[in-house]
Order: sequence, then C-alpha cells, then structure tokens
Amino acid sequence: MKLSFKDSFSLSKEFFGLLKRYPHLKQYKVLKNQIEKREQIKLQQDQLKDFTFLSANFKNFLPHISDTEYRGIYMNLLLVRSLLSQEIRHPSLINELDIVGVDEDALNRSLPVIFCTYHLGSYRAIIGILVKLGIDFGLVVDRNTYFNQGDIINHQVETFKKTFDSHSSFEMINAEDGKIVFQLVKKIREKKSLVIYIDGNTGSGGIYKKDDRFQFKIPFLNAEIYSRQGIAAVAMATKRPIIPVISTYLIGTLSSPKVEFLPPITYSSIQGEKKERMLQITRKLYSILESYLTQYYHQWEGWFYLHKYVGEKQMEKPLNTDFNVIGLRHMKFSFNKVKFGLFKMEQDCYMLNKETYQTHQISVELYEALKSIRRRSFSWLLKHELSESFIEELYAKGVLTFPVEV
Repeated sequence: MKLSFKDSFSLSKEFFGLLKRYPHLKQYKVLKNQIEKREQIKLQQDQLKDFTFLSANFKNFLPHISDTEYRGIYMNLLLVRSLLSQEIRHPSLINELDIVGVDEDALNRSLPVIFCTYHLGSYRAIIGILVKLGIDFGLVVDRNTYFNQGDIINHQVETFKKTFDSHSSFEMINAEDGKIVFQLVKKIREKKSLVIYIDGNTGSGGIYKKDDRFQFKIPFLNAEIYSRQGIAAVAMATKRPIIPVISTYLIGTLSSPKVEFLPPITYSSIQGEKKERMLQITRKLYSILESYLTQYYHQWEGWFYLHKYVGEKQMEKPLNTDFNVIGLRHMKFSFNKVKFGLFKMEQDCYMLNKETYQTHQISVELYEALKSIRRRSFSWLLKHELSESFIEELYAKGVLTFPVEV
C-alpha cells in the first residue's frame, strides 16, 4: 500500500452538533485538509525529520505501540496543535471545560503557588482558567516563544481579562535567562504564582545545554531522560506548593477538554537532603505525566522533541560480525526501516539510528539506494555503486537486513 498521510483522522458523528459549544471546530475541516496537503507534499519530498524522530521516540519510550499507529498519531498531534491556536481565540470555551479539583477558596488561601503543567491535551487552557479566577501569575516560556509570540500571548490574555472582567496581572518570563531561578523566586515573593511546563524542559542556556549541576537523570516510560531542576529548586527556595495541572481530550473527539488540578506537592511531604528532595519532586512530576501517557499518548506534543532530553547518546551495539562473507553474496537484503529512518532537510540527506539517535548525513546516491533496497540481491547492490566491503559494513551495522515481512 502506498504511504500516505491522508485519512489518518476523521470526523465523529456528533461533530456538527458540537459547533455551537465549540466554535473553533468550524475550522476543523479546513485545518485538516491543509495539514493533509502540506504533509503529503513533505512526504513526496522526503522532508520527514519530525515524523522520523517521533517514530524513534515511540520506539524507545513506548515500544509496545505498533509502528502502524505512528502516522495517525503524528497527524493527530499536528491537528491538535492547529486547533489549540483556534481555541485560544474563543475565551468562552473556558466555560465549556470540564475543570476538576479546583476549590477556589482553598486555592486562594494557598496562593502564591507553582502550577506545573504539561503539553498534553488542551494545554493552553490553564492561562484562561487562571485569568478567570483572578489569579496573578507569570508564564514561563522558552526564548523563542518569549520574543516571537509574546505580543500574541499578551493580546490573548487581555481578551480573557475583558471577557471575564478580571483584574488578574500577567507577565511572561524567559526561561533561558541566566538568572531564571532567582527571577522566579522573586516573583513568588511578590505574591505572584507561576505556570511552568515541565516537559518543555528548558532553562538557562537553552534546551540543548546539559549540565549535571542543574539536571537530573530520571526514568521516564521505557527509558531515561535528563530533566531540569527549576521547578523543584523554586519550590524548595520559597517553600510554596506545586500544583500539577494536566489536560486531556475525551478519547475519540477533540471537542471535550478536561483540565485536572491535582493534589499539591509540598516540600515538607518529601523526605531527605535538599538534593534528594528536589530529585524526588522532579520524578513525581514526571510520573504524573507517565500515568496519563499510557492512555493519552496520542495527545502529547512532547513526542516531537523528547529525543532532545536523552542527553548522551547511547553507545552503539556491538557490530554483527558473525556472518560468512561468501554466504552474504547469495542473500537478498532489505533496508532495516525498523532500526533506521531516512529523511531530508531541504536537499541534504540523513539516516537516523532510531535506537541511539545517532544521525549521519549521507550522499544523495546512498540515500536513493537505501530507499530502494527491498529484497535486493548482492549483485544489485554492487551495480548501484556499493562496494563489497561497504555492503558488508552496512550489514554488520544492521543497516541492511535479510528481508523479513513486516
């Protein structure tokens, strides 16, 4: 069957009856068609970096999910991302949310707090909820969002304030500032709460900076990641509670957002030395996300960038040298698409090892050859300018495998 990104999602039977409650869904079909056309063009041009890394992340972190699901998940995430931009333009949608766990009196008594949230479901809804509740808060964002989307976010917050007649004060804070922790502590002491997306995992120096002084290596799903310590550090310094907030869409529809305010995590409820407490707080916050991803994995934007948190690349597995060179010449080979992925960035060609995240730029000729290798003989490979020694090396590294039905 020809690879296609079309028909990866469809309208539910109840869809059109929901338009009055969810006006942003009027753009559903338009956005869906735009995304399908755009992704089909990218597919034809092999511009598949995001999809290839998403596939690798699922392979490493949720290996029980079949690779036949990846395409649908990828398309669903792109659609959700587009619909989120539409949601935020309709402040009245805040009144349609299923908000769980909010006792306004108890919440007001506990302010200021640190709201720890995640890029899952209707993850921007928390901004409108806090404005409606009249809570003063700062939103911690990465540098790109701070400088390139700041005006848009501020305008949206002002719209929320007018809609709900709210006097909530709001500001954005650049997470990549060199003194970010001191800034956040200062905001708490000014009686302002904070909203931090822990799975954004950025801080001073940006997302790629790895420094054991400011990061923990923690288990996550089926692997390990490096996580920033910022939320735990601010909680420890200010003795303020962390309230996890997580959103999901009802399974089978994009129109029924649920937002849950979970029980607070307090520094006093965690035992041990300061560093150990911070580690336990960070692990607990990620374990909350883990518990939701078992069911709502198709709604988490983090699949697009989870590989950036792996840190040091895993060591390559030992080469497969247990083979008879003469015997290989009588075999047929296929490109090992389970372990490796091919993609282009503009005209440059790359091969990704999905197990180790090692990425190699390769020639156009090798790229085209690997794409075509499916049940190909040794002699066919030689005709496509692959030398005997290079064929043997590709097999030893697992790039080529004996053909197996998938």
